[in-house]
Amino acid sequence: MRRQKKLSKSLKLQRTIKIEEKMELPIEIKANDVISIIRDIFDSDTWEPHKTEKAVADGITIRCEVALQPLVASIDSQAFLQIALVVGKDVLLPITVTILSNYLYDKLKERSAKSIKIGDTYITQINVQQIYQTIIIEASREKDKIDN
Repeated sequence: MRRQKKLSKSLKLQRTIKIEEKMELPIEIKANDVISIIRDIFDSDTWEPHKTEKAVADGITIRCEVALQPLVASIDSQAFLQIALVVGKDVLLPITVTILSNYLYDKLKERSAKSIKIGDTYITQINVQQIYQTIIIEASREKDKIDN
């Protein structure tokens, strides 16, 4: 109960985060079917690194950075998709991150995604709550870097 109260209090404090400068967070997805994940995330059959973008919520965009697909498929081969989460100026995080977390989870839940790295944090049990909390934590860290 105490842990739940502490987590609840922590999340309430996070709700006041306002991004005053444009911010980017790197997100890396490890999966076997990166190309189909790209199609789903960006709602497009064509994409171009550093240019293809998708607005997910007001003030939040995801941008395709890099996709690496192994030339030879094997049991252990893993592809990587790197996207950038771009948070615009004057965005209140909790509301938009909730939308983003649900969007990413919806695109990944039935895929072969093995892990997600958001900022410096790896998520191996992919669920909406983990994605949400990790984005909030990493955005807070990034905001602290910008502010200091």
